[in-house]
Amino acid sequence: MLIYFDTNVYCRPFDDQRQNRIREEGEAFKNIVAKIGRKKISLITSDVLEFEINNTVNIEKRRKAGNYLNLSSIYIDESEEILALAEKIKMKCSVKNMDSLHLSSACMGKAVYFVTCDDEILSKKSACELFLKSMGYNMLIYNPVEILKLIERRD
Repeated sequence: MLIYFDTNVYCRPFDDQRQNRIREEGEAFKNIVAKIGRKKISLITSDVLEFEINNTVNIEKRRKAGNYLNLSSIYIDESEEILALAEKIKMKCSVKNMDSLHLSSACMGKAVYFVTCDDEILSKKSACELFLKSMGYNMLIYNPVEILKLIERRD
């Protein structure tokens, strides 16, 4: 199973844990990371992830989130193909530039699941999945709590 975490997922355990949703998503991330460590899941990272994490304002969060990038087994470098697909995703799915780059990188890495905490992407999940499928990418979008439940049902 190949997954791609959006930057906000890497940062979730280091966000304000007083909010129930944030705490649940952070715990789900940690549980998924444990499964990655046991080789039940393969993780994809990218230039886009590295760039965004390295530009996180909070130095401690940047360091801690950055440590998780080493868990990946697949690294996607920026390319003209990624940029072209990102532009199409941005236009068809009405997502922001960085979000379209993440989605495009995940597609190029052949991710089965794109995992995000971003409400904007999650609210456009169906439209994005449908568009990506029309482009030949069968990638599904989930939040960390949902994907953990799916993974645990498969175990």
